[in-house]
Amino acid sequence: MILFSQFTLKKSYSLPRGKAERTIDKETLALYLHYRRKLYFNYCILGHYIDIVFESIQLLNKKK
Repeated sequence: MILFSQFTLKKSYSLPRGKAERTIDKETLALYLHYRRKLYFNYCILGHYIDIVFESIQLLNKKK
């Protein structure tokens, strides 16, 4: 995980993408990290609910 505090001193940063490198400014990096965190959190919640649904389906099938 990239911490935003590591990048506060520079104007632009290089993030390796495969063999090519691209530079992005501080605002874009902050936005990218914010939405990446948000997406990861939402996927964790979604995975949790999917697990609950599958467990309840298995319990219902066992009762039959």
